[in-house]
Amino acid sequence: MSEHIFIGKLKKIHGLKGELYLELKEEAEIDFEEIKFLLLAEKNASPVPFFTSYLLPHSTGYLVKFENVNSQADAKQFLNRDVFAEDIFILQDEEENDLFSLQGYLVHDKLFGEVGKISSVLEMPGQLIFTVVHSSGKEILLPANEKMILSIDKINSVIEYEAPEGLIELYL
Repeated sequence: MSEHIFIGKLKKIHGLKGELYLELKEEAEIDFEEIKFLLLAEKNASPVPFFTSYLLPHSTGYLVKFENVNSQADAKQFLNRDVFAEDIFILQDEEENDLFSLQGYLVHDKLFGEVGKISSVLEMPGQLIFTVVHSSGKEILLPANEKMILSIDKINSVIEYEAPEGLIELYL
């Protein structure tokens, strides 16, 4: 089941045909071409879906035209409402998706040698972290940073990595 993600607020009416200006929250990266409806906040209730006729880029947001909303008077009821989209419309960074697929890969550090296998990829504020299980059973947390990943061998499931000096030893 999809989750609802807050993407912005309907700030003003645009034109005479019932279009509304959707001001996006800063970090919202949405696949607007695929969206057929938006969810609008209702007081003390779950967001309600409203089908869109179209969504057009405008300034730093989007112009939204809802079905059956054809005038300024019709559009007025939607002003200042929070807007949500289903999480399936949130664009994912392809590189980030690729990093999640590395679970089970062996990490080989340039200086340390074999570190262990990636047991999970954690989402932390601002970065992803590989949880690597060393042969001793201890967990090592390594930044999933493109500057530290030297190469990825998808055939043999091995990542060549260059950890900051002393980071791996800190966990052992």
